[in-house]
Amino acid sequence: MARTLVCLAALGVVLAGVAAAQTTKPGSSTSPTPPTPPIAKPLPVPRAPAPARAQAAPRGAAAAVRLMVFSLQRKRVFEALSVVQPLLSENGSVELDPAHNTISVRDDPAALSRVATAIREFDRESRPVRIDVQLIRAETAKISPVPLDVGIAPDLLGRLRQLMRFETFTLLAHSQIASREGEAVV
Repeated sequence: MARTLVCLAALGVVLAGVAAAQTTKPGSSTSPTPPTPPIAKPLPVPRAPAPARAQAAPRGAAAAVRLMVFSLQRKRVFEALSVVQPLLSENGSVELDPAHNTISVRDDPAALSRVATAIREFDRESRPVRIDVQLIRAETAKISPVPLDVGIAPDLLGRLRQLMRFETFTLLAHSQIASREGEAVV
């Protein structure tokens, strides 16, 4: 409201100056009009105190906010949102552009550095994964001579004996599945 009054007062001063200049043009045949009385300037309106959060911010904090745009090559931009949001400061913001697969992040330089590192790690080529599946039968000995453990690596056999109270372990089936990170395996 106070800004509106100041703007209106300034506009009135300008209009009064224009009107006075038009009335005193040389060669004008009309009689000069009496000068307009000066418009009084409004008194300054006291401002409300700034919120405590704004007062606690260091000078130049608003100038420290930067914008970085990241273009993802291998992952979708919606997947990156869950990676980026926890790394933002309370003043940070994110915009997604799915058409160009870009994410725009506006924040302070420290947060932008964290986000850049996380996005670089997130948007990398997926690594190969090998899954080793073994189906093992574990049983207690029902006959006096204990059958031999067959086809199981010694380190795995030692761990199985620590975890389970069985006497014999026999490998029934073994398979390896090759895939990549993030891909579904059936």
